[in-house]
Amino acid sequence: MSQVRVGSAKLVEGSRPRSCVRHGNAVADGSDVDLQSRPQHDMSPTFGGVFSILVRTADHLQDIERVPVQGWPFCELCVRRRRRLRRAAQALFFGGVVLVVAAVVVALQRGQEPLLMIPMLVGVAAALGSGFVFGQSSWSHIASARVSDDGRWVTFADAHPAFLAEMRSASED
Repeated sequence: MSQVRVGSAKLVEGSRPRSCVRHGNAVADGSDVDLQSRPQHDMSPTFGGVFSILVRTADHLQDIERVPVQGWPFCELCVRRRRRLRRAAQALFFGGVVLVVAAVVVALQRGQEPLLMIPMLVGVAAALGSGFVFGQSSWSHIASARVSDDGRWVTFADAHPAFLAEMRSASED
C-alpha cells in the first residue's frame, strides 16, 4: 500500500473513484464527507492545564481546512468499521457516565469509601477515552485522508492499489 496526493479542487468538482481507498472494493454509492486537515500541536496537554487545552482546541478548530466531497466511495467494510467505532465510543461514554453516577449514588448512601474511587476513575477514563475512539470513526481517518494545511491537496495514505490505479488514470485524462 502506498499514498497518492490529489488536488482538492478535483475532488470538489466531482472526480470520484469507484473503488474504496482502503480496500479497493467496487462501490456503487458514496457518502458525503468533509475531509479535514489535522491541527499542528505546539504544546504538551499538561502545559497550562484545562484552560490552555480549551483555548488551543478553539484555535485549532479555526485553523482546520475542510474539503467537502459528495459521494465519496466507501465499501461495506469501511461503513461497518465506522459503525462499530461509533458504537464503541457511545458505549464507552455512556458506560463511563453510568459508572460515575453509580459511584456517586453509592457514596451518598453509604458514605465515602475509598474503593468507590475505582469505578469513578474508570468511568471518567472511559468517558474521556470515548473521544479518541470517536475521532477514529471520522471518514477522514477511515479513508486515511489528510488535507494539506493550505487546503489545496488531499493525501491518501495506505491507499489500495486499485484506488491508486484509478486515481492515476483519472489524472491522465
